Parts: sequence; C-alpha cells; structure tokens
Amino acid sequence: GHYGGGLFVSYFHYMSTLEAALKKKVGSKKESDIEDLNLDNVNVGNDLSFLKKFTSLQMLSLNSCRISTLESLPKIPSLVVLELADNKISGGLDALSGFENLERIDLANNKIEKADELAPLGSVSSLLSIDLMGYPLAENDKTYRQKVFDLVKSLQVIDNQDAEG
Repeated sequence: GHYGGGLFVSYFHYMSTLEAALKKKVGSKKESDIEDLNLDNVNVGNDLSFLKKFTSLQMLSLNSCRISTLESLPKIPSLVVLELADNKISGGLDALSGFENLERIDLANNKIEKADELAPLGSVSSLLSIDLMGYPLAENDKTYRQKVFDLVKSLQVIDNQDAEG
C-alpha cells in the first residue's frame, strides 16, 4: 500500500487551488495585462467573479474546472476564445451576451440537454465556432446541429463541421 498514498497526494496537488494557480499564472504582472489565462484542471467552481480583474483577456481556458453555471462570469468584451470543456455546465449562458469579440467557445462534455439552452448565444454576433461534442444534447437529438445553426445565426462551425456537414 506504499504507492497508493503518494498517488493520492500528487492527484490532490494536481487539483490545485485557484489561489495558488492564479499566483503562478499572474506572477508579478497585473491581471489587467494578461491576455491568455489557462486554469485547466483547477478546482474553480461556480464563483467566476475573480475574472473581473482580467480585463484584457483574449483566451480563457477553464477546462475541467468543476463549473456548473456561468451565472457569475463577468463581462470580458476582449475575449476571443473561451474553453469550457469537461465541466458540468447546464445553464447561465446568458452571461455571455456582452462578449462582443467571442469567436470560439468549447462546451464539449458538459450537461446541456436541449438546443434551446444555447439560445442566449444568439446574441453573441461574433461567434463563429462552437464545440458541443460528448453532450446529452448530441446523443438525444441528431438534428441538434441544425437547431443550433438556426439559433445562433453567426455560427459557421459546430463540432468542427460547417452547416453543410
């Protein structure tokens, strides 16, 4: 049983705390100067208000961060790419309505059940690409891509396929 303990410690260390992760990423820089923030595998949870200091972000990666709603996501108008794969997101997408430069969002492996839940993304007129792979939505509804294209007029690509498939 000697090995098991070490494994647990390293896994625990791997799910690092948000505070420690931010310290490491930000270092001596100002939050407002950072354009690229990757917090993958950090246990962020649902309080995303800490992001409001990051006013220049263009790329934000929050894959596998145990997020289930985007309700508390502050507006980051500069953001171009938002990665949210492997979370538990099922709602709060209306928080994205002020993101006027957002072109790509990755929502693969989340908990969205119906195409309608993506309707708020229709107000993000810059959105070109969305990834919804591994979704209850994709499994329940083979026509979901067409529905999402109809809901989000600006989209050109869903799951790496264009409207023609």
